Amino acid sequence: MPTPPADEPAGPGTGHHGEELRATNLRTVVAITVLAAVVLWWVFLRDLGEDPAPSGAGARAGERTPGAGDGRGGRAGSLTPSDVEGARVPPDLAAEFDALLARRSAAVLDGDRDAFLADIDPSSTSLRVTQGGYFDNLRQLPLDAFTYTLDRGSLVRADRGGYWVVVRLAQRLTGFDAVPAESVDRFRFVERGAQNEVVLASVTDPAWESAHSVISQPWEERPIHVESTGSALVVTDDATVRHAGRLAREVGLAAPDDGARTPYGWDRRVVVFALSDVAFLEQLPGLPGGDPDRLDAVAFTVPGTDGTLAATRVMIHPRVLAERAPARERLLRHELTHVAVGERDDRAPSWLAEGIAEWVSVQPLPSFARPVSEPALSAARRGVSGMPTAFHGGAEEVNYAIAWWAVEYIVRLLGDGAPWSLLDLLARSDGEDADQVVERTIGLSADQLARRGARLLVETYDVTTPDVAVSPPVGG
Repeated sequence: MPTPPADEPAGPGTGHHGEELRATNLRTVVAITVLAAVVLWWVFLRDLGEDPAPSGAGARAGERTPGAGDGRGGRAGSLTPSDVEGARVPPDLAAEFDALLARRSAAVLDGDRDAFLADIDPSSTSLRVTQGGYFDNLRQLPLDAFTYTLDRGSLVRADRGGYWVVVRLAQRLTGFDAVPAESVDRFRFVERGAQNEVVLASVTDPAWESAHSVISQPWEERPIHVESTGSALVVTDDATVRHAGRLAREVGLAAPDDGARTPYGWDRRVVVFALSDVAFLEQLPGLPGGDPDRLDAVAFTVPGTDGTLAATRVMIHPRVLAERAPARERLLRHELTHVAVGERDDRAPSWLAEGIAEWVSVQPLPSFARPVSEPALSAARRGVSGMPTAFHGGAEEVNYAIAWWAVEYIVRLLGDGAPWSLLDLLARSDGEDADQVVERTIGLSADQLARRGARLLVETYDVTTPDVAVSPPVGG
């Protein structure tokens, strides 16, 4: 393929496992001064179990800035729960709460269903049923850590009796999580019986969860099915379980291939969620594009208990399960590239992160079987004004193709290792403008790379262009 000519003027240019809380009817508080009103309001809410939201409640503390997403895929941010508020848990109550939580933790790891349910409030049949289902789900997971920890500064009196307390859960999926993943929720403890034994009356507080951006895992919300291979742990539900074996095999083929093409020593193991709705996707902070139905898949990070990354998982949209295998396999290779790269592209521009993932996704395919959509080819024929910065909002096909072919141009100019070297330089850039790093390293600006990549795309795919050595069929 001849080297593209120098740049020309640019042409014209995407049920948790608990129960609902009753709404609390608040009396009107009459105050003499504004300060007194604020204090009384706080105390009143606290005593009813509706603890006032902390400053910045709902903010996603520790959330990563995600790479922009699109109709093919993307990366959502991770979540570290916000700080919580409440009174100190008295030592005697703390001892009882800790003992109960320790029994539940041990019961999960020991596989003792009766022990897990023994500390449920006897008057709450529904909680016992949902917690039984939760236990059954947990037993399908390869857990080697499952530990509850009481937040001793989070005690709030519940309006229905007992106390709300924040509980943190550390759980690790053997072989898939580098460190235990941390999640958080609010439990309600009550005293029952002649001996005033402490039992659990609730393990969820929807209003509090919403205020603190808590993410519920699929195994907390519905019956799940787990299919595990050497490389993949695929989580499905009753409606998608029929796809589990096939999807696990496809991930098992894609993971080693991606692992061999990325230079970061990825262990080639990943957890994939393939559920029948997008409820889990809707919870993710920083969801690319903000609309789960515009995504085919997303890679998302899972925070660990020590502040590091526990894992990067993948969720695929239900419609992808019905697609032809080649399209789904390419999508999986794209998302697994994000998993393999992890947080190394946090400082990279979106076009490079997504372009690399697209470039890797087509490498196992022969050159004549690497489809580019007609809208992308048409846009490249017209000429592009610069590098796309958004990968959602209606121009997904075009922007992904331009990013991919910008990376392809870098590879043909400097070799297969060049995109990874550029990614590593950006990871070490320490605040330097990404565009300046790109131009200094490649010798071309991002916009120049977009224009040259677009021309290379046209030369490769357009049968009307002279000197075309290979002309793949144009498709979606």
